Amino acid sequence: MPELAETGGVRGWRGGDAGEVLLHLEQGVASVAVARDGCVRIRAIGETRLPPDPGPALGREPWRPAPAEPYRRDEGGVELSFEGPEGCIQVQIDAAPLAIRVLDRAGRCLAGLSGLALGEEGAARIDLAADPRSHYFGFGEKGGPLDKRGQRLLMRNQATGVRGQADPLSLSIPFFVELGRSDVRRGGALATGFLL
Repeated sequence: MPELAETGGVRGWRGGDAGEVLLHLEQGVASVAVARDGCVRIRAIGETRLPPDPGPALGREPWRPAPAEPYRRDEGGVELSFEGPEGCIQVQIDAAPLAIRVLDRAGRCLAGLSGLALGEEGAARIDLAADPRSHYFGFGEKGGPLDKRGQRLLMRNQATGVRGQADPLSLSIPFFVELGRSDVRRGGALATGFLL
């Protein structure tokens, strides 16, 4: 497992592209963006600048940013909100310590994220606060019970070497669905661990 360092709090922020806020962390930088369909994307790196977005190169559907502008919250931190015909989302970001809450139209918390830590070559960890009664499904072709609650799972991408016409490039995109709340996807080529 790569060595990870906590990112600390938010030192400053500014608007990025449409529907995006750029965060200058004590240890690194991050981007939080919202899409028209209510999706939230978080990208972070323990350096001074984010690399180009790899999404288009991976053949994903185009990101359709929401026309949301970040604004300072009265309680401190920053917020991004969007409501439209395709979706509705509110993202609240606390500065110290860094914490991100994703809320639905009724103000219910869909996801609470904290403890962001980053390492070399894209290694990362973030804690997702979940209701103790939640049930988890997904995780690709894993065996065992359908509900993965209480399990420790490790997912890794193991591409084969270049051989003839074989395409050795593949990307693990682990995801899971928390029954009744949300789905989570994580892009990257490093091993991904889940402790449910």
